[in-house]
Amino acid sequence: MKILLVSPVRDHHQFTNSAILIPQLALFILQGLTPRKHEVKIVEEEYMPLDLDEECDVVGISCMTSNAYRGYRIADAFREKGKVVIMGGVHPSILPDEALEHASAVVIGEAEGVWQKVIEDIESNTLQRVYHEPNPDLDIYVPKDFSSMPKKRAFNLIPLQTTRGCPYDCDFCCVTDIFGKKIKHIPVEQVIRDIKESGARNFIILDDNVIGNPKYARELFKALIPLKIRWIGQSSISFARDIELMKLAKKSGCRGLFIGLESVAESTNQRFKKLKSLEETKASLKKILKIGIIIQASVIFGFDEDTQETFDQTVRFLRENRVSLASINALTPYPGTRLYDEF
Repeated sequence: MKILLVSPVRDHHQFTNSAILIPQLALFILQGLTPRKHEVKIVEEEYMPLDLDEECDVVGISCMTSNAYRGYRIADAFREKGKVVIMGGVHPSILPDEALEHASAVVIGEAEGVWQKVIEDIESNTLQRVYHEPNPDLDIYVPKDFSSMPKKRAFNLIPLQTTRGCPYDCDFCCVTDIFGKKIKHIPVEQVIRDIKESGARNFIILDDNVIGNPKYARELFKALIPLKIRWIGQSSISFARDIELMKLAKKSGCRGLFIGLESVAESTNQRFKKLKSLEETKASLKKILKIGIIIQASVIFGFDEDTQETFDQTVRFLRENRVSLASINALTPYPGTRLYDEF
C-alpha cells in the first residue's frame, strides 16, 4: 500500500516563521512502525506542499487543536476520493467522536502497539473505528528516517523524545490526558541510537519535562556527553534545585530550556505547585543562567487574578531576571483540560 502521512498547517494561507517552528516527530514514528513492504511518504505542510490528488491508499493525519480544522478539511477531501483516512494526535485523542465524523478510524493516544494493527486491519478489510493502547511497550526500538526533512530550516533541529508524561497536571494543559502523570522512559540506548543514525549535531528534545525523573535524566545526560551534540528542550523550573544535574545537562550539550513560568503573580503561581514563591523563582532563574543555559520563559495572560498591571509587571520581571526569550500566551481552554470543563 501507499501510505501518506500528513501534519497539517494551522492556516494554509499563513505559515509559521521557520525560526520558531518546532519539527514534528509523530509522523516519523509512524513511518518507523510501518512494515517495510509499504511505501510511506511524509508531508509536513509547514515545510512542503500537500497534493490532495496524491496517489495513495491510506492517509494518516496527526493534529493538535490548533490545526484540527485544517486536518478535518484534508481528511474530508481524501475520503471523498475513496481513501482510508486515519486520524490521531492530541485533538482526535481528546475528541475521538468529533474526529470520527471526518475519518475512517481514530488512534487515541500513542501509536506504539497500535499502528501495525491498523495497517493489518486495513489489509484484511476489518478496520475498526477506534484504536487505543494505554500502556505501549517503549522498549522496542522504532527507527526514524529524517531524510525527508528539508535542509533549509532554522537551526536544522532534529526532534528527539526521551520521556513521556508530566507530574504537574496543570488546569490548562492536556498532556496528562494523553501520556499520564507517570513519567515513562524511552531506553537511553535508543535515544543514543536515534542521535547517531540521524547524523545530526543539533537537536530539540520534545519531552514536556526533560528532568521529570532526575535519575533517568542523569543517566541520559551522562550518555550524551561523549556525542558532543547541542540540544534544547523543555523543563520545569525545579531543575534549579539540583546543581549537579544542571551541570551534567550543560556538559551534555544543553544550550537552552523552555520553562513554563506561567505567571509572575504569587497567588497564581502557587496553584501550579512548581515553586513555593516568586523569590524562589528568581533565585532559580539566576542559577540556571549562571550554569550557562539560555532560558525561554513561557508566560500566560488571562488568569482570574490578572489585572491591567499584570502586563507591565511581567515584562519588568522578565527583564530584571535576564530572561532571553519569552513565549507570550493567552489562557486558552483547550478540550481535554480542567480549564475547558470549568469554562
